[in-house]
Amino acid sequence: KTYTVQNTGTGNLSVATIALSGADAASFIVGDIMLPATIAAGTSTTFTVTLNAATSGVKSATVTITSDDCDETGYTFSVQGIVQNIPTISAGGSLSFCAGENVVLTSSSATGNQWYKGGVLIVDAVNETYTATETGGYTVKVIENSIESEASAGISVTVNALPMAG
Repeated sequence: KTYTVQNTGTGNLSVATIALSGADAASFIVGDIMLPATIAAGTSTTFTVTLNAATSGVKSATVTITSDDCDETGYTFSVQGIVQNIPTISAGGSLSFCAGENVVLTSSSATGNQWYKGGVLIVDAVNETYTATETGGYTVKVIENSIESEASAGISVTVNALPMAG
């Protein structure tokens, strides 16, 4: 997200630091600003705070801007974001098999799964595993903290017809 520091004063404003603190501070990155920054009177500058966490969940931090403002040398505000990892699918056997057989597909997420075939939701397919018995492209999404992830990369299953008896 982009934030703006505005200088409404009559002289230059010097921003010395923009620091992150709190339990999840390492999950955020301050960017797009060269510090220290001088902001001329009546102008503004922007910076970004980007959420870049390796683990899923709600992440929070405090941003502190330190400047030479005579009545507000330190300005703080909170940032928060939700990280939702994209699941992956593994197959417990061959992805090409004869009619009447199957392959068990497993999501990298133990909970919150919703399976899809050809982009269409498979009703009641919400477990970590899904047993595929039909030809098609399968994906899985994960719902965590009321947020739905992007779909996993697809995995293609091919069911071959049984040979005709001759």
